[in-house]
Amino acid sequence: MHLVGFIIRIYHDARSLEHQNKMSKIFAPKVLDFSPFKVGVVHIFMLLLCRMCLQSIIFYAVRSPRLEEWLSSPTILEALQPTLDKNFIDLDPVFNMNIDEDYDFRASGITRNSFCNVYMDWIQFCATKRSKVSIHLP
Repeated sequence: MHLVGFIIRIYHDARSLEHQNKMSKIFAPKVLDFSPFKVGVVHIFMLLLCRMCLQSIIFYAVRSPRLEEWLSSPTILEALQPTLDKNFIDLDPVFNMNIDEDYDFRASGITRNSFCNVYMDWIQFCATKRSKVSIHLP
């Protein structure tokens, strides 16, 4: 399960960078500027954008030829240690139940379970493509 923890960590770091750069303000709708229909469209857009960003990170991480190197790095393993707990909850204030499909409102954050429920199929799909690609590499 090191891979899931690694992906959770990458996702957390990417969302933190987004928050630090105040990118969320660029995409945040202003209530006065949008009709209810447009606000719904913006909400769906934000949901899809968040999902696509995370799926891209997962795709890159799982398919990278350096994955084994990353997962054997003592520094990365130490950083992943907290995520290995089955009761791990990422409580970053950047997470939002309106745009994060894996947000667990009971835990007020993203749990290991909620993350796996949403993204495990995608992780497994990327992993199957990885094994096919690695067979053909010289």
